[in-house]
Amino acid sequence: MNNKLKRYFLFLVLVIVLVILIVLALLPSKTLQPSTTEAPPANINSNNQITNPSQIVFILNTDIPSIPASMDLYLSQIESNLDEAARLAAGNQFSPTSTTKWVSDDKNSFINYSETSHSINFVRYQNSNEQNADMSTSLDLAKEFLNANGLSEKITIETETPLVLYDNGTHLSGDGPVNNVVVFKLEVLIDEYPIKYQGSKLSAGEIWVKDNTYVSKLSLYDRIDVTEKVNTVETLTSEEVRNQILAGQNLELISIQNAGTIDQPDSSIKQVTINTITIEYRYSENTKLIHPYLRIKGQAVTNLSDNAYVEYLLPLEK
Repeated sequence: MNNKLKRYFLFLVLVIVLVILIVLALLPSKTLQPSTTEAPPANINSNNQITNPSQIVFILNTDIPSIPASMDLYLSQIESNLDEAARLAAGNQFSPTSTTKWVSDDKNSFINYSETSHSINFVRYQNSNEQNADMSTSLDLAKEFLNANGLSEKITIETETPLVLYDNGTHLSGDGPVNNVVVFKLEVLIDEYPIKYQGSKLSAGEIWVKDNTYVSKLSLYDRIDVTEKVNTVETLTSEEVRNQILAGQNLELISIQNAGTIDQPDSSIKQVTINTITIEYRYSENTKLIHPYLRIKGQAVTNLSDNAYVEYLLPLEK
């Protein structure tokens, strides 16, 4: 009797094990795909949503820029601006008040480094006669400042969309008697294209020129250092780009303004008229590479606004 009972329990155990194995075999398997340093991130900002093409009508109101048949990928890294801040301070004979701040002898100028944003702010206060900004004079002063501080080889001044401000740069031009401050955006370039961090819409920095007389402010943000070229990739053709844009495919929303709501902004967009398309490189924390993208800007109609402004990214790699 004991032997029969033992055989019965052994048989029962075998049946249970067999059932478990069959169930496990039928479950969908999840295997980790090998990572690659060459594939562009599908969504360069993990917090952003990829648009649902069925929700949005895209209208192309501009030409697609000339896209190279191939573009290079570069291994890159984010570097601290602290050494750059210290070098600027030494070059301008500023004295340190802490490990991240330096002040001029007359106390009218200072350089501050933010450990949170890794950014540099150079601010100067100087007496000058208030006068309407002259774009050419302001641009020359900005170039001279960058050159004198050893930045001209690293940074390029973007001259297409400078801001003209008044009242020491606190208001946009047109509202005051004297528009005396010009703000130029600064870019770091590779292969003639600007490099930006992840899904940021910010430039590499800004330089402010006041009263056609002096540079009143310099801001430098995350510094992306390109270390080496690692590959060359085939890019989308103009026709492929056109088709993907009009279908809303692979577009990542990185900015929306005047939408009337901040809850699920992507789902509130009904129509986008695209007015600007430019080629940029974007640094990815996932791959540690800079990848080629199209930056797409336009005016949008949302559920609550007819005058919203949006920016998208479209990966250029095939």
